[in-house]
Amino acid sequence: MQRHVAAIAAVAQRRDDETADALRPDVTRLVAYLLLGGGMLAAILAVLSYAILARIDQGFAVFG
Repeated sequence: MQRHVAAIAAVAQRRDDETADALRPDVTRLVAYLLLGGGMLAAILAVLSYAILARIDQGFAVFG
């Protein structure tokens, strides 16, 4: 996904026609959404990992 978004952003920056001008804000918004979503996913996974490790440390069963 990173490769494809980077390729779209490179095309939008290289060209100087009206299509590229119209594409730039959408690419910027797409990158912002991907960064926000990735950050939220990383935070959720960190909390989940902490909870699992805390249960293991307490000596309780984690799954089941």
